Amino acid sequence: MTKYHEKLVIGTEGNAIGVFGPYSRGNDMFITVDFKFKQLDVNWSGLEIIDEKYLAGKRKLNKGLKKAKDIVLTVGPAGGFQNLKFNYKDEKGAEVRFETWTKNEGLEVLKSLEELGKKIKKDINETDVQKQRRLEREAKKKATEKKKAAKKKKENPKP
Repeated sequence: MTKYHEKLVIGTEGNAIGVFGPYSRGNDMFITVDFKFKQLDVNWSGLEIIDEKYLAGKRKLNKGLKKAKDIVLTVGPAGGFQNLKFNYKDEKGAEVRFETWTKNEGLEVLKSLEELGKKIKKDINETDVQKQRRLEREAKKKATEKKKAAKKKKENPKP
């Protein structure tokens, strides 16, 4: 880790300031962090967030996951993450809408929802042409599997 900067060692504190550096502008896995000595793009997974306001929001969200409903995961034509959204009621009974377009956060929340056994609707964001091609591939695959099963049954008839 010290190859980024000699002062960047475990435990160094800084403030996440958004998307400013070359890595954070091109990839949502990075965030620009302002350290007292320099601004650097850091992978989110390498950060320990200690901001109490942020952590309180995370705790509130984690409580809400247990009550989550209408969960929709939207993926692209190749299956890549696009967004995750759902509703839940907070401790006061108010309806809260959660939505994220950030892959890291979305996959983290999705994992928690799956661990809770929540039903997740998967939407594919694709054009009509992409959808038609996908349906054709699925139909072709199903037909191939059906032929294989029939051939296997023919080769191994029951006595």
